[in-house]
Amino acid sequence: THFEKNLNKNGTIITDNIFFHGFTYMNLEDIESRNVRAIARKIRKYIEFLEQNENYETEIKKIGDGISVTRRKDSYEDR
Repeated sequence: THFEKNLNKNGTIITDNIFFHGFTYMNLEDIESRNVRAIARKIRKYIEFLEQNENYETEIKKIGDGISVTRRKDSYEDR
C-alpha cells in the first residue's frame, strides 16, 4: 500500500522468491530460526494481501523459488 500511488493503472508488480526456499508454506513451528520464521510470516501476509485485494489480480508462478505477477486493475481510481 505504500507504493500504490507510484503504480500506474494496469501497472505490474513482479515479486521474486515468493516461496522463500519452501519456508513460506511450511508449518511455522517447524522452522528453527526465529529470523526465517519472521520472514516466512511476512511473506505469507504479503501473499494474503495480494490475493484478497480487489484492486489487483495476482498469479503465483512455480518458476524457480516462485514468482508472483500482480497487475493493478484499471478500475482502481488513482489517489
